[in-house]
Amino acid sequence: HTGLSTPSWGKSELGNTPLIDTWRAMEKLVKNRKVRSIGVSNYPLMLLHDLVTQAEIPPACNQIEVHPYYTRQSLVKYCLSRNICVTTHTPLGGGLVNKELWDVKTPMESDE
Repeated sequence: HTGLSTPSWGKSELGNTPLIDTWRAMEKLVKNRKVRSIGVSNYPLMLLHDLVTQAEIPPACNQIEVHPYYTRQSLVKYCLSRNICVTTHTPLGGGLVNKELWDVKTPMESDE
């Protein structure tokens, strides 16, 4: 069971399919009652705006990275103004942010 179907803007392994084509296929899933909601993950403001202007069914949600060092205020405001739910990940920062702030070694970096 998948609660929400979301394409991510990560690496494409199936070619150069335009994102709107993927979205149209996902809209068909909603129309055919295969899924209840569709959303996106890691869509920046301009990409999300392009999708919203072309979509028949707007995204229900945009899952994005948000933390004190990366607040994404304009993207969050845009989403909320269009009734797009915002879910967030990495609330304490990620990658280099954690290493610089706490100088904590990952298990792979540890001497133990």
